[in-house]
Amino acid sequence: MVWGEDMAVSPDDYDVVLAQISRSECEKLEFSHLTETMKIVESKGREGYKSFILAFDGWESDSSELYEIPAVRKYISEMVKRYPYIFYHITDMQSLDMLYLAALGDLSTFMKENTNQKAVYDVSIPEAIYKTIYKGTLSYGEKVGDIENARRTIQRINEVLGK
Repeated sequence: MVWGEDMAVSPDDYDVVLAQISRSECEKLEFSHLTETMKIVESKGREGYKSFILAFDGWESDSSELYEIPAVRKYISEMVKRYPYIFYHITDMQSLDMLYLAALGDLSTFMKENTNQKAVYDVSIPEAIYKTIYKGTLSYGEKVGDIENARRTIQRINEVLGK
């Protein structure tokens, strides 16, 4: 179940928490909605691992991928500055985590094989951003007592970055 669709139910009853960022919020770099959602995700502690879906609305008529849209790229960049451990939380369903990682840098290859739905990426991000994510994720893993999944998060990022 996804929290965010029926706010009358406690977020503890849900496996996944959704933050839907409007085009206006994104373009104005408004983080109040995301901040409130992150409080809920963080309150789950280690149960918050891969439990967060970040969605952007308002670009349905744009043929660009979200990671190509300048406003989305800027929003995600600012988001990582505020929450350097956010990839610990972002779900890997439909490779959302890696598509948002691509928004931080350059994606030269994205391919999904039809036979087994395995996604293949070739992404590069600035080293300073990588270090921020790396340190933030490991520190957060220690804080919530889940260094194993924090390391898994870094390992997945490293695979995509070719590290």
